[in-house]
Parts: sequence; C-alpha cells; structure tokens
Amino acid sequence: MYRSILSCLIAGLLPFSASAVADEQPTDKEILQIQTIASCIDDVYYQGGYEDGDTARIDLIDTMLVLFDLPAYDEEYLYLDVPYDGKLSSELYYQCISGQRDMLDEAADSLGIAAH
Repeated sequence: MYRSILSCLIAGLLPFSASAVADEQPTDKEILQIQTIASCIDDVYYQGGYEDGDTARIDLIDTMLVLFDLPAYDEEYLYLDVPYDGKLSSELYYQCISGQRDMLDEAADSLGIAAH
C-alpha cells in the first residue's frame, strides 16, 4: 500500500504539480523551502556531487516538494537570493532528513539512488 502511494506521487502528481505551477513565480518563502529541501537531498544522497540535469535527483526533489505542497523544482531557484529564515529552514530540513526519511528513502530506492 505504501509503495503504491509512493508510485502515485512520483508518476501521477509530479507532472500535474509541474504544470499547475508553471506559470506562477514562487514566493520568497517557497524558494527558501525549495532551496532547503534540495540541500537536504544533496546532503543525504549527493555528497559526491551530481551531473547537471540529473533526472533522478530532480524527481526525488520534486517528490519531497509535492509532500510539502510546494511548486516544482527549477534549478534557477537555487541561485536566487531570498531572505533567510533560520527557524523555517532548520525545521524543514529536520522534517526532510528525519520526519519524512522513510518516505524519502523509499522514493530514492525506487529511483535507484543510494544514500551516502
């Protein structure tokens, strides 16, 4: 059952999420959240670096963004300078790395990504 929910997130919700928000610019808060989630995933799964356009990495990031009801990932968001909210960022990072870790590990496993 859990795996079927995960499959739904990856296969069904991601394309819908990406198209639903394609025309909307995320708020500064959403961009900070996207940066935080990408950082969490990179820290756990990509310590050795990654290739530009790594689709498995982007799918994993998008899976977490859907869980937090955030817009789809776009690499340009990582380079935007937005006001930093340490409390928001640290709480979200903690949720990503621990609270949602089982879900994150299952999504990574289904994409063929191993934690480092």
